[in-house]
Amino acid sequence: MELKLIQEDEKLLTRRIEVRVNGKRFETPIKSFELISSKESSPLNLLGDFTKEVSGFIEFRLNISQQQLKRIDKDEEQTSRFISKISQQLKNVGNNVVLLIPIYKVEDLKISVEEIECLSSILLSLVRRGIVDVFSLPLLKLIKQNLKSIPLDLYFKNFTRPFLEYLFSYNNEKIARCLFGYIPKVSHRQVSEIINFYIKYSVTNFIVEFNSSTPINYAPVLEKLIRSVLLMEKEIGREGTLLHGINVNRGLGRKEIEKIGAKDILAFYQGITSFSFPFKPVLKQLEEPIFRSFEQEDYGYYKISNDKLELLAEKEKIIKGKNLKDVEKAINTKLIYRESLTIKEKLKENELFNHLNSKKEVQTYLRRLQKFSNKLREEDRVFRLDKFL
Repeated sequence: MELKLIQEDEKLLTRRIEVRVNGKRFETPIKSFELISSKESSPLNLLGDFTKEVSGFIEFRLNISQQQLKRIDKDEEQTSRFISKISQQLKNVGNNVVLLIPIYKVEDLKISVEEIECLSSILLSLVRRGIVDVFSLPLLKLIKQNLKSIPLDLYFKNFTRPFLEYLFSYNNEKIARCLFGYIPKVSHRQVSEIINFYIKYSVTNFIVEFNSSTPINYAPVLEKLIRSVLLMEKEIGREGTLLHGINVNRGLGRKEIEKIGAKDILAFYQGITSFSFPFKPVLKQLEEPIFRSFEQEDYGYYKISNDKLELLAEKEKIIKGKNLKDVEKAINTKLIYRESLTIKEKLKENELFNHLNSKKEVQTYLRRLQKFSNKLREEDRVFRLDKFL
């Protein structure tokens, strides 16, 4: 994977980065197309021909359980069928770059060396065969109800470190170019330590877990993250880093409110180069879900009825799905993807700040975004001066 920083805004933290991998290319900022291995009605599938007509970025979430991996391990026939199924899911990706995010579902934290070796081999096979283009460190998901989260030190010491050690026993430099580090949702004090951990393995692009937070509410962590990334770029002599946000929330609003500000798209103005929506397990709902559609004109999410949602889906050529929440996500994916094209054009014209300033539903956040950017840029200038002196 090759990165080239083409342009960055003077007042905000938006960057145009050209990404090339396996003969494909796209530019940031960009809204990703989500594909979930266990969900037929993922946005990528519902968007139909649109994703084949554009150059984009697919986030492919691959769910693998411990029991499933044990069945696959040392059984070539089952491994072949597993990889064939994934290849089938990704057969119509067009010119889109595919980012594989493995989600390893575990019952406990006793992950064996054999599991790490089997999981690594499968991921490398998917990359070598060209089924996926780039991939991230696996996310661990505890499936026992009494285990809510994985302690950070256990994730890195008991899983990530041995995983990287085994992975890089093949070809360190080549693998590092197509590998993304995973940054769990952490406090701002832990971000630098995590970035430094990955740099030791030459892993310098990252997926960032928002865990249904909005970029505005996650600003202290993002500030520390961007600061760490800017320092890293100076150290390794590179301009441009991919920061892909996952499970980025648009913000909440009471069901009677007609419109809410689109906080998710503000990730593009806070240094995040691409992002995806949250996908939670389907639960039995006591009330009718509220649907909202993104409006490019003012960066608002407008409340919309079931009937109007279906009409909008027809207008946008979204394939009908049984779950209207999936249809809603497909519609908003397409609308935000279009806006990301506009953002790139405004950046080329040096009109990005004025463009954001015209979006009345996010006006209250504009000063915070400016302050966020100015503080980081001033620190970057001081760092450069100190290095020169």
